[in-house]
Amino acid sequence: ENLPPEDTAMVIVGNHKSFYDPPLFQTSTNRKMVYFAKQELWHNWLLGRILTWLGAVPINRDKPEKSRIKFLIHMMKQGWSLGMSIEGTRCRLKKKLGRPNVGPAYFARLTKAPILPIGFVNTDQRFGPVIVRIGKLIQPKDDVVATTWEIMDALSELTGYEIAERKLANEKD
Repeated sequence: ENLPPEDTAMVIVGNHKSFYDPPLFQTSTNRKMVYFAKQELWHNWLLGRILTWLGAVPINRDKPEKSRIKFLIHMMKQGWSLGMSIEGTRCRLKKKLGRPNVGPAYFARLTKAPILPIGFVNTDQRFGPVIVRIGKLIQPKDDVVATTWEIMDALSELTGYEIAERKLANEKD
């Protein structure tokens, strides 16, 4: 009931516990979707081909290329949604969310697209049901840090996972 019409481009943001999470973005929302994925995954030829086929775009996480960002903005203007993991990488903490990145809030502000939080539960377990919970839309704000914490609070509520610490991914300890 929280999904807007299919032609609505969104930034769909989830937690990331396993390799199974990215395909769940698309299958659980039934959207045309592109993703960011770390460029190192394309070092394996077969994996790179599969990721490209699934709609993933390789990105240098330390220094994202402007052309990749422009491509994603173009795709969103065409009605595609952007799938992003808030932690940027898999979080190995049990029943916790890792440190978030501001990227999803930044893209939502840049494109004026709503944010759809989506919580994945038990994707890191070998057995048992996987649960996908779709939250209510969040409207982007100018303050990307505040929006990031709003997303994290929504993901915590959807998954039942605790926020490990109130620090962004790039903040020093």
